[in-house]
Amino acid sequence: MKLDLVHDTQLAYRKLMDSMSRPGLISELGELAGKVGLKLNCFDATVLLAAVLLDTEVTFKIISEKEEEIVRLFNQLTYAKDRQKRHAS
Repeated sequence: MKLDLVHDTQLAYRKLMDSMSRPGLISELGELAGKVGLKLNCFDATVLLAAVLLDTEVTFKIISEKEEEIVRLFNQLTYAKDRQKRHAS
């Protein structure tokens, strides 16, 4: 089954917020993450949480050997922008 970007991300968001509001509560995201179906050099749960937490108003930074590939995916999935490297003055 494929990830439904509307309903599955809403369910993941509710589980995330429920766990954050109740310390010690563990919410299972494995079934939803298993629906991602993308073969990248990151966990499916990471892609799911990126879909939940990122949008056009935020930036993100990936630190990985496959940074460009993951940045491109997250940008396409969420329209969020990669945080540009800053040069020291």
